[in-house]
Amino acid sequence: MLDTSHRVDSPHDAIEMLCAHTEPVSAETIPLQQAIGRIIAQPVVADRDSPPLDVSAMDGYAVRHEDLGPGPLPVRADAAIGRPPIEHPSSTATRIYTGAPVPAGADTILPREWVEESEGSITLRSGHEPTPGRFIRRAGENSKADARVLEPGTPVTPPVASVLSSLGVCEPEVHRKLRVSVLLPGDELLPADGSPEPWQIRDGNGPGLVGLLAHPWIEPVRPRLIADDPDAIRDEIREALTTSDVVFLSGGVSAGQRDHVPEAVRAEGGRVLFHGVRQRPGGPMLGAVTPDHKLILALPGNPVSALVCARVIAYPALRTLAGFQSSAVPFALTLDNPDDKPLDLWHHRPVRLTGPGTAALIDNRGSGDTLALSRSDGVVLVPPNRTEPGPWPFYPWNPTGALA
Repeated sequence: MLDTSHRVDSPHDAIEMLCAHTEPVSAETIPLQQAIGRIIAQPVVADRDSPPLDVSAMDGYAVRHEDLGPGPLPVRADAAIGRPPIEHPSSTATRIYTGAPVPAGADTILPREWVEESEGSITLRSGHEPTPGRFIRRAGENSKADARVLEPGTPVTPPVASVLSSLGVCEPEVHRKLRVSVLLPGDELLPADGSPEPWQIRDGNGPGLVGLLAHPWIEPVRPRLIADDPDAIRDEIREALTTSDVVFLSGGVSAGQRDHVPEAVRAEGGRVLFHGVRQRPGGPMLGAVTPDHKLILALPGNPVSALVCARVIAYPALRTLAGFQSSAVPFALTLDNPDDKPLDLWHHRPVRLTGPGTAALIDNRGSGDTLALSRSDGVVLVPPNRTEPGPWPFYPWNPTGALA
């Protein structure tokens, strides 16, 4: 039996406990072109107004509003992009392009589609009512000089990289990549290229976890198969903690005579935050923290349980360690085919997406049925004793962006 004094009532409780005991990893400065997917560690401040001066939002003509009338206006000048602002001659029109500085003395932009063009002059088409200031992007309307424009915890997405470049930030300060170890105790395990006897199996948890951890903010992970021996497990945990921020184990975490992981975690300085979660699959999961805020996450050995626990419970804690400030917000999906199988547990149900906001349950044979899991797009989390269609939170296997 598990020690129920460390059991938590929901996956959400386990996530909160892990996140409350983690601190973001240290920062480093790297070239901007290498920063996509990394997490900003310090506030980014604008070095000048954006835009730095009034510019046109349209191709067309700059005029003084008071000069407009039924007759033509002669075109006397051109406002070019990448050149200083020019003076606008009164009672004329100045040809202008999107992004060009608004000429001094002009207060109105006429889009090219609004005018009849003839050689050397323009005439406003009927049906259009120009107003001063329209189609002008004002200096500082996006941000003012010295304003904080990017906060710590912001992922460097392509738009964020564009902002950084426009601010002259060539080497942003970002959190370093998480270092993660994956240890797989089990005398029955062989690598994928092994030739198993009937009492042996090829390891599937290692590659599955490596795939789940394939993010720009995590260093590449190489899983290790280890002997199902108390001393070997302790030695591997000790070594992994010297080089890693997070140590995953899969298998040996329940309460059987051959489940050596919980005691090994404690022996190597791990303070157990929880051992057991009121959920299916993955009830025996264990979460622990070391005195220097490293995480030890012991997952069940059944492959479905291992992946579900890693995706739903471990992943938010990894985000916190990596420096994300915002919580991952799961999508909500409604089930096309809810069943009448209520559980007195939180139930992770594999589903495939069927349309916008909808999914279908996938028939499966339990915690060892990775073939069924391979046909899923993720899992929905159904609360205890519920059978209605939802909507329920959805956790995709390939989380990206803020929605995860």
